[in-house]
Amino acid sequence: VKVPADGEYEIVVTASCTAANGQNAKFKLKVDGAVVGFETQLKSEEAKDYAFTAALKSGERKIAAEFTNDLYKEGEYDLNFFLNGLKLVRVK
Repeated sequence: VKVPADGEYEIVVTASCTAANGQNAKFKLKVDGAVVGFETQLKSEEAKDYAFTAALKSGERKIAAEFTNDLYKEGEYDLNFFLNGLKLVRVK
């Protein structure tokens, strides 16, 4: 994404999952490879917003969500993470 100016931003990740083995998906938000906040577990399988605050420098930034607890057993379960959207809002 292109960050227009240095400042504090709220990064809102809209995510959903398919649960498995009694667990929902977990993810880490990263900006330019650095983790923002803490590992986050989705509250449900439905798409919900998860907000993070980060100080960002202007220019091109790489924002990524890393799926951290993938589970799969053929024919039994498959835990999946879905990134439904991302929004960047300047707060300061």
